[in-house]
Amino acid sequence: MTFSAFAYQGFLHSTDALPVLLVTSTLPTLVFGIFRAEYAVSFGYAGAMLLSGWVALASGGLSAGTLYHASLLASYGARLGVFILWRKLFVDRFRNSAGGEAQSVGAVLKRVPIILGCSLLYLCMAAPLVLTARYASSAPPALAAASQAALAVTLVSFLIEAVADAQKSYYKAKNGAERWVDQGLFRWMRHPNYTFEQLLWLGSFVAGAAPAAASLPEAWPWLLASVLGLAGIQFVLVGATTRLDRKQRDKYGSQPGYEGYLASSWAGFTMGSKGAETKPKGE
Repeated sequence: MTFSAFAYQGFLHSTDALPVLLVTSTLPTLVFGIFRAEYAVSFGYAGAMLLSGWVALASGGLSAGTLYHASLLASYGARLGVFILWRKLFVDRFRNSAGGEAQSVGAVLKRVPIILGCSLLYLCMAAPLVLTARYASSAPPALAAASQAALAVTLVSFLIEAVADAQKSYYKAKNGAERWVDQGLFRWMRHPNYTFEQLLWLGSFVAGAAPAAASLPEAWPWLLASVLGLAGIQFVLVGATTRLDRKQRDKYGSQPGYEGYLASSWAGFTMGSKGAETKPKGE
């Protein structure tokens, strides 16, 4: 039995791509989201990316670019899942953040819209992989080069986000939760983990969209899904960055030196300049 026997052979090139990726995006989100709504956007997110990338790798017959793209998706999901699990097990503020949710039929049904919405978003976020598989090998040289460069951006962003998560966890444990992190990457950027996650998904999108641009209108259904996936995750991450930046200003704004840190660091991509420019409360 070959490794590819675990998945549809070459499904990325056929009409099986939609049902297969729908399953890989929905199954982890459903399993974790039924237990607790927040897990649909944490463990479900990680699981959907890991499973989508892994099944693509298992399907066999991939070009070098598609193999690279699928490996990045799977690696991202695996890294994120391990990091979230580690925080839940060993970091007090995450371990004790909330109790279990009600598991009655009514309570679970109320979580279904969140689960379905997240599943569709994750499907659309994996859609560029289909475009890479179908069009990268036959794309004009300039578009093929753009796809390769975008995959390089995705890899670099993946690595920097991982470093940022590790640095924040380390310095929070070392200095305590009552002190903001301004060391490592955080010396220049207040939220490098969010910023490079945004760049990661932008790179993944361009990796598929660039070669697909030469194959319109054939490529438009998966290209549209890719656009929706990029727009959705960017909206989520920009909103999260904006809220976290404001929360930190409220928490640390009265401490000496924090206003200077605001002036010397970048908040990242936020919803307008107001979130980054407003002075901390009490100033």
